[in-house]
Amino acid sequence: KVRPLDPNKWYSLTWRITDEGMQVLVDGKTVFSEFRKNNLSTTRSVTMASAGSKFDVKSLVVTRLKGKELP
Repeated sequence: KVRPLDPNKWYSLTWRITDEGMQVLVDGKTVFSEFRKNNLSTTRSVTMASAGSKFDVKSLVVTRLKGKELP
């Protein structure tokens, strides 16, 4: 079960996208996953948005997973 995030509290969010699917983690716990093919052959920008709520981003790190190099 997933509950809303508490306001005024810092969380560690992980958004992992692979060729086989996507996974979202909050403080290391999976809150969403889907298994479908993704095309990761091109470079794309990262965008964050909120539906009516403010949020602060302390740090953003984009890391390519080992073995998933672009041609």
